[in-house]
Amino acid sequence: MIPGKYRSVSGRATNNVNCGLHLVIQTSSLPEKNKVEFRLNKETSSFPGRLLQHDLERNYSSRQGDHINLVSSSMPSFPILHRSSEEKILYSDRLTLERQKLTVCPIIDGEEHLRLLNFQHNFITRIQNISNLQRLIFLDLYDNQIEEISGLSTLRSLRVLLLGKNRIKKISNLENLKNLDVLDLHGNQIAEIENVNHLCDLRVLNLARNLLSHVDNLNGLDSLTELNLRHNQITFVRDVDNLPCLQRLFLSFNNISKSGSNWFCPVSDKTRTKV
Repeated sequence: MIPGKYRSVSGRATNNVNCGLHLVIQTSSLPEKNKVEFRLNKETSSFPGRLLQHDLERNYSSRQGDHINLVSSSMPSFPILHRSSEEKILYSDRLTLERQKLTVCPIIDGEEHLRLLNFQHNFITRIQNISNLQRLIFLDLYDNQIEEISGLSTLRSLRVLLLGKNRIKKISNLENLKNLDVLDLHGNQIAEIENVNHLCDLRVLNLARNLLSHVDNLNGLDSLTELNLRHNQITFVRDVDNLPCLQRLFLSFNNISKSGSNWFCPVSDKTRTKV
């Protein structure tokens, strides 16, 4: 089972991921003696247990990564990751690769059954080499250097996508992720809410700490219960009253005037009101 009860607003994950792995990373073009080997100790690293809290953007501040010992000094450009049969049994549906100084997503060979994958706190610039993980439910790419949402079109089972603290400028390429339940894009460079109207099952959308100046284009998010828009540049909000399940809307630290009367523009009969 995937750890983390992300159906509950305040529930914590009950199962931690024990990172007692022995990973061998190599490129197919390198001879056997040139393998790049990482050893991960058996300390436990916990995944986010409060995914649906309104302050999701602070959920990772106290978490510790794995302790990595780099055995070889040569780092391949496109590593291939292998696990032993024993490790696959012990951690059959999950893999954590946080704090490994990765600049690319390694090729994850023979792990098509994975349901949880963690790439937190690396230097990855592009989402790639995971299209074969079609059973993946939980993907964590928090705190990397990703500039574009891509490489996810085959992950139709994905329900939690964490891309906070990256360099993303546009919401895009989510058309096939219709089962998404949680989408975290806080701490990026997004200036417009777009390309999310098809996410009818989405319950949590975190866009805190971006570059939004207005809020609209929310039609279709019929299951959304939480919308976090803290720390943006928002001056007006509309389409919010078309969200039938919305329970929590967070707008603190924006440019909304307390004395202004036009900052909130309700929409009636699906007709947009211009400010």
